[in-house]
Amino acid sequence: MSFFAKLKSWVVVGAVLVFAGCESGEGVRLADQAYGLNDIRAVIAEMCGGKLRQVNPSNREMESPYYSRKKDDINFDAATAKERLATRFQILGDRRPYQIYVQVNVEKRVGRNSYELVGEDPKLSEKTAQELEKLLHESLGKRNMIDDFRPF
Repeated sequence: MSFFAKLKSWVVVGAVLVFAGCESGEGVRLADQAYGLNDIRAVIAEMCGGKLRQVNPSNREMESPYYSRKKDDINFDAATAKERLATRFQILGDRRPYQIYVQVNVEKRVGRNSYELVGEDPKLSEKTAQELEKLLHESLGKRNMIDDFRPF
Protein backbone atom coordinates (compact mmCIF):
# COMPACT_ATOMS: atom_id res chain seq x y z
CA MET A 1 0.00 0.00 0.00
CA SER A 2 1.49 3.32 -1.03
CA PHE A 3 1.97 6.30 1.23
CA PHE A 4 -0.86 8.25 -0.42
CA ALA A 5 -3.29 5.34 -0.13
CA LYS A 6 -2.53 5.08 3.59
CA LEU A 7 -2.87 8.84 3.98
CA LYS A 8 -6.19 8.78 2.14
CA SER A 9 -7.55 6.03 4.41
CA TRP A 10 -6.47 7.93 7.54
CA VAL A 11 -8.16 11.10 6.27
CA VAL A 12 -11.38 9.18 5.65
CA VAL A 13 -11.26 7.59 9.11
CA GLY A 14 -10.54 10.98 10.69
CA ALA A 15 -13.43 12.64 8.84
CA VAL A 16 -15.83 9.90 9.93
CA LEU A 17 -14.75 10.32 13.56
CA VAL A 18 -15.12 14.10 13.42
CA PHE A 19 -18.57 14.00 11.88
CA ALA A 20 -19.73 11.21 14.17
CA GLY A 21 -18.62 13.29 17.15
CA CYS A 22 -20.85 16.16 16.02
CA GLU A 23 -24.01 14.15 16.65
CA SER A 24 -25.62 15.61 19.75
CA GLY A 25 -28.05 12.87 20.69
CA GLU A 26 -31.61 12.02 19.87
CA GLY A 27 -33.73 14.94 21.03
CA VAL A 28 -36.56 16.50 19.09
CA ARG A 29 -36.11 19.00 16.29
CA LEU A 30 -38.78 21.58 15.56
CA ALA A 31 -38.22 22.57 11.93
CA ASP A 32 -39.11 25.77 10.10
CA GLN A 33 -39.96 28.02 13.03
CA ALA A 34 -40.55 31.44 11.46
CA TYR A 35 -40.60 33.29 14.78
CA GLY A 36 -38.04 35.94 15.65
CA LEU A 37 -34.96 34.99 17.62
CA ASN A 38 -35.92 37.22 20.55
CA ASP A 39 -39.44 35.74 20.60
CA ILE A 40 -38.05 32.20 20.73
CA ARG A 41 -35.66 33.11 23.55
CA ALA A 42 -38.44 34.80 25.52
CA VAL A 43 -40.75 31.79 25.23
CA ILE A 44 -37.97 29.40 26.30
CA ALA A 45 -37.21 31.59 29.32
CA GLU A 46 -40.94 31.70 30.15
CA MET A 47 -41.11 27.88 29.97
CA CYS A 48 -38.24 27.69 32.46
CA GLY A 49 -39.92 29.99 34.94
CA GLY A 50 -37.88 33.01 33.89
CA LYS A 51 -34.64 31.37 34.98
CA LEU A 52 -32.09 29.62 32.82
CA ARG A 53 -29.24 27.65 34.36
CA GLN A 54 -26.85 28.04 31.42
CA VAL A 55 -26.79 30.27 28.37
CA ASN A 56 -23.94 30.23 25.88
CA PRO A 57 -22.39 33.52 24.67
CA SER A 58 -24.39 33.52 21.42
CA ASN A 59 -27.67 33.10 23.35
CA ARG A 60 -28.63 30.20 21.10
CA GLU A 61 -28.02 27.32 23.52
CA MET A 62 -29.88 27.37 26.81
CA GLU A 63 -30.36 24.91 29.62
CA SER A 64 -33.20 24.91 32.11
CA PRO A 65 -32.72 24.64 35.85
CA TYR A 66 -32.78 21.09 37.21
CA TYR A 67 -36.23 19.68 37.94
CA SER A 68 -37.94 16.49 39.04
CA ARG A 69 -40.10 14.14 36.98
CA LYS A 70 -42.92 14.93 39.40
CA LYS A 71 -44.32 18.33 38.48
CA ASP A 72 -45.79 18.96 41.93
CA ASP A 73 -42.61 18.17 43.88
CA ILE A 74 -42.22 21.41 45.86
CA ASN A 75 -39.50 19.92 48.08
CA PHE A 76 -37.19 19.12 45.13
CA ASP A 77 -33.55 19.97 45.81
CA ALA A 78 -31.27 19.53 42.79
CA ALA A 79 -28.17 19.13 45.00
CA THR A 80 -29.53 16.12 46.92
CA ALA A 81 -31.98 14.44 44.53
CA LYS A 82 -31.33 10.87 43.37
CA GLU A 83 -32.39 11.82 39.86
CA ARG A 84 -32.67 15.20 38.19
CA LEU A 85 -33.62 16.37 34.73
CA ALA A 86 -32.62 19.41 32.69
CA THR A 87 -33.90 20.52 29.30
CA ARG A 88 -31.42 21.73 26.69
CA PHE A 89 -32.63 24.07 23.95
CA GLN A 90 -30.63 24.92 20.83
CA ILE A 91 -31.70 27.44 18.20
CA LEU A 92 -30.17 26.38 14.90
CA GLY A 93 -29.81 28.41 11.72
CA ASP A 94 -28.44 31.83 10.89
CA ARG A 95 -31.78 33.37 9.86
CA ARG A 96 -35.47 32.56 9.70
CA PRO A 97 -36.85 29.97 9.61
CA TYR A 98 -34.98 28.57 12.60
CA GLN A 99 -34.84 25.00 13.82
CA ILE A 100 -35.16 24.40 17.53
CA TYR A 101 -33.59 21.34 19.11
CA VAL A 102 -35.06 20.15 22.43
CA GLN A 103 -33.47 17.45 24.57
CA VAL A 104 -34.33 16.41 28.13
CA ASN A 105 -31.24 14.96 29.83
CA VAL A 106 -31.45 12.66 32.86
CA GLU A 107 -28.74 12.66 35.52
CA LYS A 108 -28.39 10.18 38.40
CA ARG A 109 -26.45 10.76 41.60
CA VAL A 110 -23.34 8.59 41.78
CA GLY A 111 -21.66 10.09 44.83
CA ARG A 112 -22.22 12.59 47.57
CA ASN A 113 -21.95 15.66 45.34
CA SER A 114 -21.54 14.17 41.88
CA TYR A 115 -23.98 13.34 39.13
CA GLU A 116 -23.62 11.35 35.95
CA LEU A 117 -25.52 11.81 32.70
CA VAL A 118 -27.34 8.53 32.08
CA GLY A 119 -29.19 9.48 28.94
CA GLU A 120 -32.21 11.32 27.76
CA ASP A 121 -35.96 10.99 28.09
CA PRO A 122 -37.36 10.94 24.52
CA LYS A 123 -41.01 11.06 25.61
CA LEU A 124 -40.44 14.09 27.80
CA SER A 125 -38.35 15.70 25.03
CA GLU A 126 -41.28 15.29 22.63
CA LYS A 127 -43.76 16.64 25.18
CA THR A 128 -41.54 19.66 25.92
CA ALA A 129 -41.09 20.36 22.21
CA GLN A 130 -44.86 20.27 21.66
CA GLU A 131 -45.39 22.64 24.59
CA LEU A 132 -42.73 24.99 23.19
CA GLU A 133 -44.38 24.97 19.78
CA LYS A 134 -47.77 25.71 21.35
CA LEU A 135 -46.37 28.59 23.44
CA LEU A 136 -44.60 30.04 20.39
CA HIS A 137 -47.86 30.02 18.47
CA GLU A 138 -49.71 31.63 21.39
CA SER A 139 -47.01 34.30 21.70
CA LEU A 140 -48.01 35.73 18.33
CA GLY A 141 -51.28 36.98 19.82
CA LYS A 142 -49.44 38.82 22.59
CA ARG A 143 -47.30 40.92 20.24
CA ASN A 144 -47.95 44.58 19.64
CA MET A 145 -47.17 45.08 15.96
CA ILE A 146 -46.86 48.87 16.32
CA ASP A 147 -44.17 48.56 19.02
CA ASP A 148 -42.38 45.74 17.20
CA PHE A 149 -42.28 47.49 13.83
CA ARG A 150 -38.76 48.42 12.73
CA PRO A 151 -38.63 49.92 9.22
CA PHE A 152 -34.85 49.73 8.89
